[in-house]
Amino acid sequence: QITDPVLLTDVRRKYKLPSGFILYIGVVEPRKNLPLLIRAYASLVEQGIEEKLVIAGRYGWMSNEVFELVDRLGLSERVIFTGYIEQHDLPAIYNLASIFVYPTLYEGFGLPVLEAMACGTAVITSAVSSLPEIVADAGVLVPPADEEALSKAMLRLINDPLERGRLADAALA
Repeated sequence: QITDPVLLTDVRRKYKLPSGFILYIGVVEPRKNLPLLIRAYASLVEQGIEEKLVIAGRYGWMSNEVFELVDRLGLSERVIFTGYIEQHDLPAIYNLASIFVYPTLYEGFGLPVLEAMACGTAVITSAVSSLPEIVADAGVLVPPADEEALSKAMLRLINDPLERGRLADAALA
C-alpha cells in the first residue's frame, strides 16, 4: 500500500486523475470486455454517481471501438484514458482508485487483479479463467457477460466504504 501523500499527489497530477474514481488497468482491446464496463458505468452515471472511470493502459487492437462507444454514450467528460502507465507509478494509481474493475472475457492469469489486491484496492472481476482462484473471497466476481451484475457490484462498492474496507483487508491478508 502507498500512503505517502506527496507521492500520491504527484502521480495524480502526472496522469490528471480525479479524486475518487473507478479504475481499469490493462490493454485497451475487445478481449478485456471494456464495452461492457463502459455500458455498466453509463448506467451508474444515469443513477447520479460522481466517480469518473479511468481506463489506463496501452492501446491494443480495435481500441477505436472503445473510444467510439464512450463518445456515443456521451461519456467523454467522465471517462479518462491515460494511455500507458509507467511501472513505478502503478501502485500509487491502484491506491488512488476507489475500486478496481477488470471485466475480462478471458485471462491467462490476471496480474492487474493481483496487483490491485496487493495494494489494498477493492476488486471486481470476471468469474472466468484463473480469476476466481486468485480473488477467492477477497473480491467480487461477476459473470463476464452480465452488464447488470457488473453495474450493481460497482454501485454497491462505491456506496459501501465498509465493504470496500473489508475486501481491501481480505486482499492484503
